[in-house]
Amino acid sequence: MTWGSLWRNELRAIFTNTSLLFTVFGGVLIYSFLYPMPYSHQLPREQAIVVVNLDKSAMSRELVRMADATPQVRVAAQAGSLTAAKAMITAGEVEGLLLIPEYFNRDVLLGKSPTLAYAGDAAYFLVYGTIVEGLASAGGTLAHR
Repeated sequence: MTWGSLWRNELRAIFTNTSLLFTVFGGVLIYSFLYPMPYSHQLPREQAIVVVNLDKSAMSRELVRMADATPQVRVAAQAGSLTAAKAMITAGEVEGLLLIPEYFNRDVLLGKSPTLAYAGDAAYFLVYGTIVEGLASAGGTLAHR
């Protein structure tokens, strides 16, 4: 028996066995739908963040309101400095922070692209990703206005 005929016989045996086909292909399809179902409602939402608003302009306050309006984050506190915000994260009071830089409004009006800083406790990547997603969504919405 040659290698070619051996392969042909094995493939024929595999693809004519309905139990094997259902287990290999049907099982993968069914498992891919059934496995995530119990976890579908366990998405992190309304993660508490602290905002450090160094600009204090109307536009920066609007950004804070937009961030609070997203389903991913909840503005739980405002801090006057980055050090105070980091202390709140370390104490477990909040999960992340948004830093709005000084001259944010001026840079936007001049057509520059200001840099917003997001930070958080990345020990739980899903929580951290949710915070970043919510803050990026708020920033993107403000940018399109």
